[in-house]
Amino acid sequence: MPQKSSVIRNVRTDETWWMYLNTAVTAVFVQTHQYASDVYIAIHIKAKFNEHWMETRGCFSSRYMQSEADWMSKIGPQFEGMGGVSAEILLKVVRTCHYKVRGKCI
Repeated sequence: MPQKSSVIRNVRTDETWWMYLNTAVTAVFVQTHQYASDVYIAIHIKAKFNEHWMETRGCFSSRYMQSEADWMSKIGPQFEGMGGVSAEILLKVVRTCHYKVRGKCI
């Protein structure tokens, strides 16, 4: 059973990360690809809310993602239609994406 308000597991396998997050039984699949000087990141979000699974996907370029605010403005709308996904979970996803991509671009 997931612990409340904590990241249960953040496993890196090559360039792929799964983050199993709290309360809403949310899983976030993050995959990065390096191409020239840019890093592209694909995100697949799956959340369970009121016994229904909801999913959303997005693909972003590090060229346009220079800060946590950039990530929040792009990823935030992906979560809006997924009831039960808290701001705390969203912030964890944003920070993970930002720092993993930033580390690859340095």
